[in-house]
Amino acid sequence: MRALRAFALPLLASVSLTLVGPSVARADEQPSCGVKVILATHEGTGVDPKIVRLKHYLAKEPFTSYKSFQLLDDKRWSMRPSVAEKMKLPNGKELALTYLDSAKGPNGTRLRLRLEIGDDSKKVLNTTFALDEGAYVLQAGQRHGDGLLILGVSCDKK
Repeated sequence: MRALRAFALPLLASVSLTLVGPSVARADEQPSCGVKVILATHEGTGVDPKIVRLKHYLAKEPFTSYKSFQLLDDKRWSMRPSVAEKMKLPNGKELALTYLDSAKGPNGTRLRLRLEIGDDSKKVLNTTFALDEGAYVLQAGQRHGDGLLILGVSCDKK
């Protein structure tokens, strides 16, 4: 019986720790989140000065085959929990960004977001991800003309 207790107590402790997860977003939490829409092409050279902060990301795989990076759009919203903020991408598709919740992460606040691209009848992307406050997540894959759209998502808590 003692062996069972010795095994059960650590197991219960680990189960209770796994139940503590991201906090549910409160109505008063309104992080500021934004999306930078970047066009990567094989023609030309250089990185638009408005996105120089992202230059080190763009100099790595899978972006090294592109020579030019131009900022096409830059939207920022005061996010409300579970409310999708939307924008039209240059290729005609709709982007929706939804703030789900936040929790304390290893580097400060970590926010959980959902990113969707496409309309309600056909989503080409529907993903949920976690993002450290002040960091960027890059999403690429949408074609636009002869280039590739790169979406740089970032958030800051107010």
